[in-house]
Amino acid sequence: MELTTEQQSVFDGLMLSDANLELSIRGRQKNARFSLTSKHNSFVRRTVDALPFDWAPVNERHFYDSRTNKNYHRCTGRTRVDGWFTSQYHRWYKNGTKIVPNDLSLTSICILWWYLGDGHLARKRSRPNYRRVILATDSFSDSEKQWLKDRLQQLVGENVYV
Repeated sequence: MELTTEQQSVFDGLMLSDANLELSIRGRQKNARFSLTSKHNSFVRRTVDALPFDWAPVNERHFYDSRTNKNYHRCTGRTRVDGWFTSQYHRWYKNGTKIVPNDLSLTSICILWWYLGDGHLARKRSRPNYRRVILATDSFSDSEKQWLKDRLQQLVGENVYV
């Protein structure tokens, strides 16, 4: 599978966020698939449109969580297994744990899709002009967070905090 530079940036931004790669074992072969879940149907459908993968039908489900006593809606986009995803799995996971790959190119498109997948804008009522973009990095190591911080600092030229 060949991706354009822009499509690779979209994929990498989603992988920095909540998207994941799952290994599927069939017989002796292990291949991976790409998966993305969101409460926003439009986000999953936009992702399906943006990436030229062999997608399974988008799955939507409603469920009740007795712990929170609330109803939820989830939309999942999942590809079919492919060798390209297996190579990406080995790029993005070390011993089954998600990492930031050394060859990651942190572009503005990559950051945009990272934000769309796992970011938000923080505001404070007590300070009307306060705005801070938050990008989730909880699953990454301290050295990976520092690497991302340094790259973001180079790109945006503003104060970047971990």
